[in-house]
This record gives sequence, structure tokens and C-alpha cells, in this order.
Amino acid sequence: MLRNTSPCLVKLSQPSAIALNVQLSSPNKSKRQKQKLKTLTKYVQQHSSGGKKRLELANILYETGSWTEAIAESYDYTVLTRRLENRLRLKLVLGTEGKQTKKILTALLKLAPHSANANQLKDHYYFLREESSKT
Repeated sequence: MLRNTSPCLVKLSQPSAIALNVQLSSPNKSKRQKQKLKTLTKYVQQHSSGGKKRLELANILYETGSWTEAIAESYDYTVLTRRLENRLRLKLVLGTEGKQTKKILTALLKLAPHSANANQLKDHYYFLREESSKT
């Protein structure tokens, strides 16, 4: 079975100062996936707050070998995750700070409602709220 591939040139540097060029290739996806990529790209451009679609676009870009673009599209999720982790580490779950933490959590869950990491952070948030309200 023949496969169409999309090449990607990668430069590797070794400690011995020898540089190697390696060509990686990943199988091209079907026409349906290409159409979905085009449609999602257009949607994300028109609706900048569409977090779920942006993450879906990032996954398709990753699968097709467009890693740089995939990282750029999933950057929002990563930023929200780090911000939420930092706020939970500081136990900012009550009062005005708690409301801000809740907004970040809600935005993260809208971006990726089925993400195990996002749901784990949600559980941690509610655990800290309960623990803080007891004291």
C-alpha cells in the first residue's frame, strides 16, 4: 500500500560538532481531515474565543505534522493550566481572589471539558475551598 507523506526537515547537532539533516515524514490524512482542518481554521479565525475548536484544531495540526502551528493553537490551554496551578498552589480559592480562580477554572473546562488534567484541577479547587472554609 502506497502512502503519501509530508516531509519535515530537522537539523540535529551532536556534541562532536557534526550536524545531521534528517527528513521525517508522517502520513497525510484523508481529504476529510484536510477539509476539517480548513473549516476549523476558518472558524477559529472568526471566533477567537472558541476554545474547544481551537484545541481540536491543535490536535489535527499535530497529527498532520504541523507541530509549530499546533503548539501555537494549544498555547491558550497551557497558559490557563499553569495560571490555575499557580493560584491553587497559593490557595487563592476564597473571596475576590477565589472568584478569579473560579473564572480561570471555568475557562479551562470550556476549552477542554474532558481533559483529565483540567478535571483534576477542578477537584483540587473544590478540595481547597472546602478545607479553607473549615478554618
